[in-house]
Order: sequence, then structure tokens, then C-alpha cells
Amino acid sequence: MIEKISEMVKNLTMIIIIISSLINLISGREYEKYVRYIVGMLIAIYILNGFMSVIKSEGLNEEFSISDKYYDKCIKDADEIFSKTYEETLSKEITREIGNGLKNAGYSVSSLSCYYQEGEGYFLKFTASSQENVNVIKNYIRDFYQFDVTHIYGYTEDKRGGVK
Repeated sequence: MIEKISEMVKNLTMIIIIISSLINLISGREYEKYVRYIVGMLIAIYILNGFMSVIKSEGLNEEFSISDKYYDKCIKDADEIFSKTYEETLSKEITREIGNGLKNAGYSVSSLSCYYQEGEGYFLKFTASSQENVNVIKNYIRDFYQFDVTHIYGYTEDKRGGVK
């Protein structure tokens, strides 16, 4: 039992060193909190899994047991959180990148947002001053960013400040 715990601590130390190195290599600090959250969850699951294997191998699983369903649920929840965080972060990054690109190219939009739809991909919505500008901006986004034109929705502003 001591050997297994010792091996688990050695492996955990290596994992933490590698992950710390990877976090330091991340260029954008805005992602660091998401990475740390997911890494923390994965380390907790690793530790729990290690102790459960020690307990099962020593025959103590009658006193200390966590069902496989609960363990699988934890893994599934961690995966869903990571996927959702990844999709939200990527949507924000796409919005920022395309917004900066439009501004640098001389195009003006009053609103711009990107969202993810399960099974369909990323969609982009923006509002411009006229239908002509909507068409020009749509073509620019399609050509420059290789964005699927069927996933780009452009709207125009009416004279009262609303959106058509």
C-alpha cells in the first residue's frame, strides 16, 4: 500500500510540474483561470482514482466505496465544463479577432457577437448601418476569415436606433 501511494505521489508531482510549465507557456493570461480550474479538477480526480485503487487492492472497498456511476459522472461533468468553457472562450476570441480585423480594414459595425451551436458550429451576428454595408462586410468575413457565409447574420440599423 505504501508503495502504491508513493508511486501516486511521484506521478502527481510530475503531472503538476508539467502542467505548471504548460501554464507558463500560455500566451494569453485570460485563459489561465480556465486552465487552472480544469487542471485542478483533473488532479482531484486523479488523486481520488489513486486512493480508490489502493483501497480496492487492499480489500477495504466495503468500508470506502464510491460507485463507478459517480466517478463516470464526475468525468463527464468535467468534460462538459471544459467544452463549454472552451466554446465560450473561443466565441469571445473570434468576436475580438473579427472585430479588430473589421476595424483595421475600415469597416464599422455597431454590434458583433459569435456563438456556438451544438452540431452546427460557430455563428456570427453583426449590425451595420445599411444593407449594402451588411453585404460587403459579410463577403469580407467570408473571404478573409474563411467563415461559412450561411453562419453569418448581418442586420441593419433603422433610423430609430433599432435593428432590422
